[in-house]
Amino acid sequence: MTTTTIAIETVESASVTSPHSTTTPTSPTSPSTTHTHSLELHALATLDHHSQAPPSAATAFPDGGLHAWLVVLGAFSILGCTFGLMTSVGVLQSYWAQNQLAHYTDSQIGWIPSVFVFLSLLLGVQFGPLFDRYGPRWINLIASAGYVVCLVLLAECTQYWQFMMTLGVWGGVCCAALSTTGLAVLSHWFRMRRGLANGIAMAGSSCGGVAFPLILRPALDQLGWNRESIDQRALAAGKEKRCDGSEMLEGLEIGMGCRGNIL
Repeated sequence: MTTTTIAIETVESASVTSPHSTTTPTSPTSPSTTHTHSLELHALATLDHHSQAPPSAATAFPDGGLHAWLVVLGAFSILGCTFGLMTSVGVLQSYWAQNQLAHYTDSQIGWIPSVFVFLSLLLGVQFGPLFDRYGPRWINLIASAGYVVCLVLLAECTQYWQFMMTLGVWGGVCCAALSTTGLAVLSHWFRMRRGLANGIAMAGSSCGGVAFPLILRPALDQLGWNRESIDQRALAAGKEKRCDGSEMLEGLEIGMGCRGNIL
């Protein structure tokens, strides 16, 4: 910069002439102009070199590998348990309408899965900043534990407000946390194959939507709603077996008595 300033001042002082002197046109390619152009070209070359530099390790995307595909498998499982239950919650609603909540209308019972789906989709806006700040690890751990507890407590519900608070509110919050992290974490591992990774993960919701009704319908018909009903069915089956055994013993006693009389 000092050389450029001195060159410019030299040119300016040379261009100032007395009134009696004749003015001569300056050369179009003065030394100062040439030096300024060289500095500009050097700056542009430096910017271009930095723009074409390879990304650092912190900003690179694996786009494959064991850990990346394990993340896809985890997202597949998470979306299968969350979105899969959303799409098959009608199975639970129809069972409640015939058993625990038989004295409620279908529209009243429909509010339970409606709140569940509404909170699952709405609260993703709130869990997004938490994911950006804390990462997916602790959010997934806490939400997974809460989701399991929600499903366990759901088996003990017998009243309308219990179903609403357990599945509608609690399940909706946990489902929002899990589905948000399951979808957002893929963008940190994939760039060129991000569409493929998201497609495989979203296929989990379809698999869950098919698997849940196939499991729930025969399980509810054969086993009942909770462990108490299962125990009652097992107790009833045991009584039937004992009755059959007593009848066989009575038949044997009668047979032995008749044989003794004959003898």
